[in-house]
Amino acid sequence: THHIHIKSRQVSPGKVPEGIPRLFSHNQDVDRVNNEELSKLIETEQVFEMTSQGAPPLVTALKKGCLSPEVLKLKVGAKVMFTKNNPKAGFVNGTLGEITELTSYGFPLVRIKGGKKISLRKFLYFLAPMVVLGVAFYILYSLKFEFIIRYAESFNVFNFGSRKYFDLGFKIFKSFVWLSPLLTLPLLTGLFDRSVLQKYGFWYLYLLVNLIFYTVAFDFATRTIERYFMFLIIPAIIISSQVLYNAVSKYGTYKYWGTRLAIILFIVFIVGILSLPFEVLPLDPKTGYVEKVKALDFNFLIPFSGGSGPSGFYFSAQFILWSWVVSLVCWLAVFFKSKFAKPTLLLFLVFGIGYNIVFLNEYLGKSFYGNVPSLSKKTIEYVLENKEIKNVITYYDVGAYYLRKSDQYSSRFYTAPSRDYVPKLSMFDGYYMIVDFPPIDKNGRYWPLISRCDLVQTFSDKSANSYIFNCSGQN
Repeated sequence: THHIHIKSRQVSPGKVPEGIPRLFSHNQDVDRVNNEELSKLIETEQVFEMTSQGAPPLVTALKKGCLSPEVLKLKVGAKVMFTKNNPKAGFVNGTLGEITELTSYGFPLVRIKGGKKISLRKFLYFLAPMVVLGVAFYILYSLKFEFIIRYAESFNVFNFGSRKYFDLGFKIFKSFVWLSPLLTLPLLTGLFDRSVLQKYGFWYLYLLVNLIFYTVAFDFATRTIERYFMFLIIPAIIISSQVLYNAVSKYGTYKYWGTRLAIILFIVFIVGILSLPFEVLPLDPKTGYVEKVKALDFNFLIPFSGGSGPSGFYFSAQFILWSWVVSLVCWLAVFFKSKFAKPTLLLFLVFGIGYNIVFLNEYLGKSFYGNVPSLSKKTIEYVLENKEIKNVITYYDVGAYYLRKSDQYSSRFYTAPSRDYVPKLSMFDGYYMIVDFPPIDKNGRYWPLISRCDLVQTFSDKSANSYIFNCSGQN
């Protein structure tokens, strides 16, 4: 029966129907027929040339295994065959189609059997950034691989048993506080939107790889991981912008009075938070933060710093908590398409933008809780002007450049539990310059060794303080 069915479909060479794929044993015959059929089309021809780089033998081997020609000529109406598998995009190796459009960007639009249209531009949205990043990495770091390997060896790879998970979690929490609810929440809910996930799949993959690198593969618990987590910023801006645009397009925005009312609510919220009393907690040990949270007492300040970067600043835990709570409730109403989606979207935008403005104001202006950079400058200038101050240990390495330049620098110290400076401080004969940010635990192991010395000078600015102690002749 099958043989009869196949024989019924047999035709003579001169009666082959139009548009039927033809098989040849030599590539020259394939190229000849393709060029003949392409020349019959009156549309404008678009030429795509294969590009390559790398070692010539490897490039040659790859080209031999590639089913696509090095020079591909296309016109609208041309029949094509895909030579790569990409089920997500709707095609596999061998899928047949027809060019229906060559877009203004030069990407072909293909209609396959069944009428579905596939744009190769979407495929390149994912592929092109990976190629660009790969080439950039090769150019920038091809001569530094040995250094990169040595640097990586300083981290404990996959040492899950000895990691300080609480410190790591605290630093990751601060990273997302920096990022703000305006960028974080739309970024997360974009994972549940198929159109967003398809369009920005590369950026989600980029985030996933970096998160695995910094939190799983290597141990950054003892490092200033907030600084490394800056990789979140650009993808979050790109993806959240799209998610927010989709939400605003769907629900619209309020006119002048609605927006004005939301802004007034945010201002009242700010004034209420700033009027609350607060406590300054030492950064280490972090048990003080745990006890406060367990008691549901958020009237304390959190220090934000960049490690060896610029001087940090304080920020209110109450403001962070309630800004995120309000933003989360409002965004969930939008995400689940509540009947209150429109007003809650407005509140989310106002509180999200307001959060970033207030946070940026404190980062740049330090107007609420004390200007640590200004305090550092006053303290350093005092030490530099008093030449009798020699052999200075500086907390958190503040002013190290200027102290070295004036030949007053001795060393530095930190309060991280992983380091022990007790032996050095116990025997030290010189001066301490303490810009007390992040604050030192006054009941801890270091402060009694420092405060036993003579207090020479102190400076204050709201919640920030600095001290200069003279320990000369104490030992």
